[in-house]
Amino acid sequence: MRQCIFGAWNQTDVTKTLLQGLQHLEAEKGDFKEVGIATLMEGRIQSQNAPSLQDLQNQLQTQPLSGHFGIAYTCLKNPFEVEKYDATYLCANERVAIVYNGFIDNFPEIWKEWLELGYPFKNQTDGEIVLRLLNRYSERDGISPLKALTLTIARLQGDFSVIALFAEEDLLMVARQGCQLAIGVDEGVTYFSSDTQVLTQLSRRVIQLEEGKPTVLQSVKGRIVN
Repeated sequence: MRQCIFGAWNQTDVTKTLLQGLQHLEAEKGDFKEVGIATLMEGRIQSQNAPSLQDLQNQLQTQPLSGHFGIAYTCLKNPFEVEKYDATYLCANERVAIVYNGFIDNFPEIWKEWLELGYPFKNQTDGEIVLRLLNRYSERDGISPLKALTLTIARLQGDFSVIALFAEEDLLMVARQGCQLAIGVDEGVTYFSSDTQVLTQLSRRVIQLEEGKPTVLQSVKGRIVN
């Protein structure tokens, strides 16, 4: 896999952790045509995108991001090397942010459904589908973020992996279906990535996540709940 999604919790500052992971990915995969991160900062989702890792680092010098939870994504520089199941996105608003990798087979069906409801799409991407569904379910009374992600995964057909960051609940959740997604654990840091090779360089232990079952990383010392 030449593109990647990445998430982390750090008991100090997650931005440095995200950049470290992206540096490992760049060294392994080569230059990216686009890279971005989002963090949970002061109760709000904050995100930045750039055409290269160096540009992103320059932006963070003047517009720093911080927090304990963060997510990141990378896009391949050469688009002709991207496979069907290798589309990668970061989509965010102030409440929810997701990084997504994969391919949604029933995209046309869901897209038509949203148009009929009067909600046009901005970018018409798989990532926007995932973010809209998460928002839609999480806005219902009594629906927790975990339930919202579970309902979203059940609605989608295809092969994909998702890392979602929720501002109000101060947590990060991940899920996969058909695509690879693993967790890496080190002292004071927890990682999630679609690239297990990078996780082995960053972590003492790497575990492949169960398919179709969301995993929750809570803010209390990076506690993991399945």
